[in-house]
Amino acid sequence: MTIPEIVEKYTIRANPNKNLCVRREILKHEDDKAYIKEHRDEIIAYIEEQKAIEEQKHLERLKKMNAIEGLQELEDASIAWKEYYIAYRRFIEDDAEGKAPKKPEASLEELVRKYPRANAYMKAESYAYSSSNNARAAAGKKALERILNGEDYKQAIADMKKEWRDYCEEHVFDN
Repeated sequence: MTIPEIVEKYTIRANPNKNLCVRREILKHEDDKAYIKEHRDEIIAYIEEQKAIEEQKHLERLKKMNAIEGLQELEDASIAWKEYYIAYRRFIEDDAEGKAPKKPEASLEELVRKYPRANAYMKAESYAYSSSNNARAAAGKKALERILNGEDYKQAIADMKKEWRDYCEEHVFDN
């Protein structure tokens, strides 16, 4: 058995003190237990290498996200408008007593027109992370990756919507 295989088989993790955390199932397998003890340092090195690779991937993804022009501005405006609507609803529920909340100055319509790629990214993100349906989330994640990798955002969104529509049509009569 290789180090990557044994790490995956027993979901081995290394804590900050360089101790290995292994599933209790290992107690049933003396050969694997001996292998882990014998290759402890190599296993720790492998785990740390994998962690560094994942961190690098994360940083590259953040770099791509930050390169989407207007994304932060559009996200901030969207949050401001959501907070405004919540505050305004509370104001109305309190019989409109006191001073009404102030509307945000940012215009979402203008920002969407100004930053269509950022808007497409946010649509795909909504599909990917705001859906309890796995097929919808998968379609959104594919579109997100395509947009992040510089592909045509219009086509990515069109394909995402088509994939979701096709799935719905295929499963409309499922129980």
